[in-house]
Parts: sequence; structure tokens; C-alpha cells
Amino acid sequence: EALAQAQQRLERLEHEAAELDTPAAETERETLDERVQELEEISRGWQERADTVREQIDVARASITQFTGQLDEVRGELQEQRGRFASLQALQQAALGQTDEVVTDWLQAQGLARNQRVAERLTVEPGWETAVETVLGSHLQAVCVDDMNPLAAALERFGAGTLGLFSPRAATGTGAAPQCLSAKVRAPFDVGGLLAGILVADSLAQALALQGGLAPGESVVTPEGIWLGRDWLRLARDTDARAGVIQRSRELAGLEAAMDAGREREALLLETLEHSREELRELEAGMLQQQQELRAATARYTEARSALSACNARLEQMLLRDERNRSEQQQTRERRDAQRAELQGARSVLEAALDAMHRDSQRRETLQ
Repeated sequence: EALAQAQQRLERLEHEAAELDTPAAETERETLDERVQELEEISRGWQERADTVREQIDVARASITQFTGQLDEVRGELQEQRGRFASLQALQQAALGQTDEVVTDWLQAQGLARNQRVAERLTVEPGWETAVETVLGSHLQAVCVDDMNPLAAALERFGAGTLGLFSPRAATGTGAAPQCLSAKVRAPFDVGGLLAGILVADSLAQALALQGGLAPGESVVTPEGIWLGRDWLRLARDTDARAGVIQRSRELAGLEAAMDAGREREALLLETLEHSREELRELEAGMLQQQQELRAATARYTEARSALSACNARLEQMLLRDERNRSEQQQTRERRDAQRAELQGARSVLEAALDAMHRDSQRRETLQ
């Protein structure tokens, strides 16, 4: 009976061993391991792309911050320039008589309100502005017109106030002598009529030295505005509203050019800023897509890793069971073989005893 039980146990162990399909489990593990490596590579690729987009977003945000700062700076400069321009323009309008309502109304009625004043059309060599202002005086306020004859009737009806007109003549093309004040002035018309006979001297001492040799109608002026004739000298240090009108005109022109450049810079920065913001919006939208893909790839990778871990655990259990099964089979075979040997020995003893009894029985029968 023990031998039969051992044989039955051995058969059960062999059946269990046959059911332990470790090759199939190992094949599944290899497949899952390849899948994990593939998904890990995919996840790494999405992570790298997401990191790249994140760096691009950081660059775009830094650019936006930089452009915003530059735009604020440009706008601040423009604000200062507008304030300075408005202040200078108010002074210039007063200096050019553009605030006199009687005069401005008359000019408006004659269609001359937009015509330039003489001072606005002059370009004076730096350092000689005071001299030119001293000599021209109220002529700086004169309104430039093509022809005065059509205005004769209107001029007779002109009421109270001071009005100056100037009809520019085309430039002759011949340069003024360097000792003449007209050589210090550039204009799109002939300035000889305004500055005829006016010489220049670099200092009062030089002007005084020239004074005695001046012809009738000639005079000499210094950069400081000291004006001398043959027998007279004029030095104005009062608060004439026209003082500085040429310098202001130059500064106003410079400010206007600077404001034009500033407005262009502002427009360019606004365009660049909007482009950068649009680029940032696209990058952020792309980042969301990248993150979604990365999360999905990470989920697939995690799932495959879990499946691989479970497969490894099952395979390890199967290998342990197979090892225990093989060990138990060996032990069961050894017990079965020992039981068979023991049973065979017992049978041999029994057979020997039976043979001895048979011989004894035959011997007794022979003796009888």
C-alpha cells in the first residue's frame, strides 16, 4: 500500500510539473521586457520634447519681459519728448506771433494759416543763432507767401496788431562771402535781401576794428549778438520773446524726428511683442499636447512595468514550484525505490522460508 501511495504521489508531481509551463512564461517575460524598453524609449522621447518646449517657453517669456521693458522705456521717453515738445512749441508759437488772435484770424481768412514763418525755414550755423536773431528781429515772425500783390486789399483792411510777410526769391546759386552773415545761414530761398551788408566778427574787439572801415549801409555782428554800424552799436540783453527762436526751431525739429523714430520703435516693439505672445500661446498649447502625450506614454510604460513585474513574480514562483517539485519527485522516487527494495527483500526471505518449509516437509515424508 505504501508503495502504491508513493507511486500515486510521484504521478501527481509529474502531472504538476507538466502543468508548470515555464518556457511560455519566460517567452512572455521577454516580450514584456521588450515592450517595457520600447515604451521607456517613447516616454523618454516625449519627455525630451516636453523639456525642449519648456525651454522655448522660458525663452519666449524672457523675450516678452525684455520687449515689455523696452516698450515701457520707449513710451517713457516719448512721454518726456512730448512734454518737452509741447513746452517748446508753446514758447515758439508765442515767439513767432502765432498766439495773436487778430493775426491768426487774418491769416486763416487768407488761407495762409499753415504757411511757415521765416524762422522755421532757416538753418543757422551753430554759434551764430543769436547774431541772426538780433539782425532779423521781427522778420523772424514774417509769414512766407508766394506773392504779396493779391493780398493788397486784405492788407488795407488789417486791423490792430503786427503782421509781417516775406516773399522768398529763388536762391541765386552763388555762395555768400565767408565774412558775410548770410554765409552762416542756409535756406531754400535767397537770404541776401534779409542779411545784405551784414558782416561777421568773431569777437567785439574784431568788430570794433572793422567798424571804422564800414561803408554806408554795412554793419558787423558778433556771435553774441553785438551789432555795430559805422556810428552806432546795439546790444540787447532784454527778455525778448524772440530770443532763442532759431535754437528752439532746431530743437523742435530734432524732437519731432526723435518722436517719429520713437513711434516707429514703439510700433516695431508692439508688433514684436504681439508676435512673441502669439508664439508663447502656440508653445503653451503645444506644451499641453506634449504633457498629454507624455502622461499617456508614462501610463503605458507604468502598466507594462507592472505587467513585467507580475510576470517575473509568477515565473519566480513557477521556478520555485518546479524546483520543489523536482526535489519532491526525487525524494518520492528514492522512497519508492527503497520500498520496492524492501518489499523485494521481504519476498526473497518469504520465498526462502517457503522453500525451507517445503524441503522440511519432503524430508519428513521421506523419513516416514
